[in-house]
Amino acid sequence: MISKGKLVLLMAAVFLSGCASMSKKECLAGQWADQGYEDGSKGRLTDLFASHTKACAKVGVVPDKEQYLEGYARGLPVYCEPENGYRQGNLNREYLGQCPVELETEFVRRYLDGLDQKLTKLDIEYERTRSTLEIDRITRASLLDPTAVPKKLRNSIEYGESRLTSITSERSEVRARMSQWRKIL
Repeated sequence: MISKGKLVLLMAAVFLSGCASMSKKECLAGQWADQGYEDGSKGRLTDLFASHTKACAKVGVVPDKEQYLEGYARGLPVYCEPENGYRQGNLNREYLGQCPVELETEFVRRYLDGLDQKLTKLDIEYERTRSTLEIDRITRASLLDPTAVPKKLRNSIEYGESRLTSITSERSEVRARMSQWRKIL
């Protein structure tokens, strides 16, 4: 049997190993242009290169920054396509301003469209959840014995309250992003 202390160390090692930006195999392969392209096409920032450098230093590999940046420059326009802007907004993902100026206006325009669509979905979900929660609370109040609330009803009320809090938070997040990026249009 593994002691509690060893289990904590094992879990920490597993967690930390998952934090490396590149695996040993990826570092040894040395496909820096491909890695740059992948990072760019996913909208990651170029400062990720420092993490790659740190991860690869553990196996004695020094990444080629020039190749990485060349690949990144080819990949970033893939991320900055307007339809991807819409998709990122609709998923309420953060945009960090990494698109080049010539692509950013249309990307942000569609990003805002996606955020607007996300906000509409959240508003609808909020109202549905609020309505269900209200019905559940009325049902609970109508019970002859308020101490004998069925578990399913208790769980539904707890879920509804928790979900309303989450939706409220996410709606605030979406509004803040919309406000931030409307400024550049």
